[in-house]
Amino acid sequence: MKRLLLILILTFSFQNWTKADDIRDFEIEGMSIGDSALDYFSITKLKKHKMKWYKDDKFYGVQILTPSGLYEAIIFHFKKDDKKYIIHAAGGIKDYEFNIIECYLKKKQIDKDIKTLFSNAKFSHNTKSKHEADKSGKSYITNSFSDIENGTISTGCYDWSAEIGYTDSFRITISTQEIESWFSTAQNY
Repeated sequence: MKRLLLILILTFSFQNWTKADDIRDFEIEGMSIGDSALDYFSITKLKKHKMKWYKDDKFYGVQILTPSGLYEAIIFHFKKDDKKYIIHAAGGIKDYEFNIIECYLKKKQIDKDIKTLFSNAKFSHNTKSKHEADKSGKSYITNSFSDIENGTISTGCYDWSAEIGYTDSFRITISTQEIESWFSTAQNY
C-alpha cells in the first residue's frame, strides 16, 4: 500500500504528492487510519490523555499535546475496549491566536491541495456553524469535508468567542466511514 505523509509544518504546505485513492494513504504525524497507536505511544500515555467528550461511548478521544511537533496537539479516536488501540480518526490542531483570517487562508490552500490529491473526492465547501460547546452562540466552526474511499478528510477553522476562552485554531482530521457516521449522531457533553 502506498503511504503518503501529510506534512503540515507551520505553513501547512503540502509537499509533492502522487494521487491517493484510499483514506489509509493519508497520514498525520506519520500515523494513519488502521494503525495501532501503541506503535507510537505507551498505554499509560493514551489512558492519561483520554477525553470524555461524548455521551455515547462507542468511541472515545485522546488528545496529546505536542509542543515540539508539527501541531500543538494531536487527537485520536478509538473504539471502546479496543486493547490494540486501532486508530479510527486522527487529527492535528494548529493554534491561530488572534489571527483567524490567517487560518481561513491556510485552510483554503489545504482544501485545494486535498482536491488535487484526491481527485475523485466528493467535496463540500466551508459549512459555517455555531459551535455547540459555546452556549452564547458566538463561536463558529468553518468546515470542509472530502469524502473519499473508506473515509473522510475534514479541515476546519475554529473561531472561538472571547467569553469561551479557547484559542482559535485550524484542525485537520482523517476518519473512517464508521466513525464519521457515529460523529453525526454522537452527542457531546
